[in-house]
Amino acid sequence: MTFKIDVNRWGGFFSVPCAIAEKYLKLSSGDFLKVLLCVLAGSSPVADTEMIAKATGVSEETAEEALMFWAQTGVLTFEGAPPVKEFASGTVMHRKPAEAINAANEKKTAVKYTPKDLEVLAARSEDIRFLFSSAQQSLGRTVNSTEQAALVEFHEYYGFPIASIVMILQFCVNIGKGNMRYIKSVIREWNERGILDHHDVENEIARQKEYYTYESTIKRALGLKAQTTKKQKELFEDWQKRGVTEDLAAEAAEHSINNTKDHSVNLNYINKTLISWSEQGIKTAEDAEKEKKTSRGSAKSFSVEEYKRLIKDYVPKLSGDDD
Repeated sequence: MTFKIDVNRWGGFFSVPCAIAEKYLKLSSGDFLKVLLCVLAGSSPVADTEMIAKATGVSEETAEEALMFWAQTGVLTFEGAPPVKEFASGTVMHRKPAEAINAANEKKTAVKYTPKDLEVLAARSEDIRFLFSSAQQSLGRTVNSTEQAALVEFHEYYGFPIASIVMILQFCVNIGKGNMRYIKSVIREWNERGILDHHDVENEIARQKEYYTYESTIKRALGLKAQTTKKQKELFEDWQKRGVTEDLAAEAAEHSINNTKDHSVNLNYINKTLISWSEQGIKTAEDAEKEKKTSRGSAKSFSVEEYKRLIKDYVPKLSGDDD
């Protein structure tokens, strides 16, 4: 398909270096390109991150990162030293397992690599080359320099072996969450829990796969289609530990519909029902149905001793007695 540019419709043009299209389209994100176009179209030689953020719709932090990226590639220049602290390639800052991370201070302590650093690092390390290549295959797209720096950070700052990172990347893609922000949240959480080793990561992935399969069956039983909330996940994980089956969850949902004022699938009501059944040893929908019939058949059950006492104390009421 061919598109024609209607030159007469536009009031003005600005130049874009050919090197950007030839070398950096695959390395830069869409936000970084938006920032660059905003800078190139501006009439001022000074790039103000606040103004750029307002004009492009990206955050001011992203605008600053984009300017640093284009400065490091040589497309833009800074007056004086660039506001980025560079570290020599190969610097290792392993994060101790289970050590909590202060999010406010993280940017000050994490190693930052320039695109040039990453090129040198990949050239020197077969493991890093393998990591970048595997990431591109898992994500199904070119990994830009910012994402490459994040991958190196997972290895050097958080202390994950290359094999563990590759497994985590593929796992996140498989559950439909292959964006770097989510992947980093998994890296941070598992680091804090001490899940770093290849075998530990493999076991955790197997556990989570089992949970996600369970979650989908429970949501199907309850008729839930929206994205699972944090609270719902906590409930589902507890039900999984209690051995709640899909049929039992559906039975509890029916109880909720029949017994709540708005006749809805109320998760709090369902949860209380399932906990009660669990404590009674009710494990199947059939067990729950039997319990329901028993409850209907006898409003109250009496022991033999109570039955004898009721007979002994019973005084028949004669017609004509006062009410």
